[in-house]
Amino acid sequence: SAFMPVDVIAQSPVVAILVGFPQALKHKLRDEPVQLKDLPGFEHEIADPSHIPLELTHRLFRIIANWKRDDHIDQAVLRIFDEHARGLLDVCGGCEKIKNTPLPPSYKVLLKAGLFLNVLAAPWLIVPEDGLWSLPVVLLVCFFLFGIELIDAVTEEPFGRERDDLDLDAFRARITKQFPE
Repeated sequence: SAFMPVDVIAQSPVVAILVGFPQALKHKLRDEPVQLKDLPGFEHEIADPSHIPLELTHRLFRIIANWKRDDHIDQAVLRIFDEHARGLLDVCGGCEKIKNTPLPPSYKVLLKAGLFLNVLAAPWLIVPEDGLWSLPVVLLVCFFLFGIELIDAVTEEPFGRERDDLDLDAFRARITKQFPE
C-alpha cells in the first residue's frame, strides 16, 4: 500500500490473494481438500486448480505485471514486488519440501535398533554389576530414548493438528490481521 494508489489496490484482488494464500497453504500441507471458492474473497470462483497456493501466486504475479504494464509502478517497485511474490513461492516450496522429505531410513533403523538393544541388554548388564539401585537409572535412560523416538515421529509431520505441530492457524490469523477488511 505504500507504493500503490489506494484505488488501484481496492480494485484488485491482491488483498484476497495475500489473505487466502496462508489458508490455502495450510490446507495443502495438511492434505485437506479445499477449493478456491472456499477461501475468503474467492466465493464466486469457478476455477478448481489442483495446487491453490501456486495458483494464487501466479495470479499475484499477473496483477503485478499488469500494474507495471499500466504504469502504476516503476521498475524499482517492480523489483520489490517481485521479490516478495517470489517469497511466497519460496515459503510454499520450503514447506512442501519439509512435508515430503522423510527422515532417512538409516536414521530410523539405527534409532530403533539402538533403542531395542539398550532396553534388552542394559538391565542384564548393569543391574548384576551395580545392584538393583541402578535399575531406575536404566529405566530413565530408556524413557529418554523412547522420547527421542517419539520426537522422530513429530519431526516427520510438523504440519498436522497435534499440540507439538506448527500452529498454522495462528500463523494464518497473524497474516490475515495485517489486512483490514
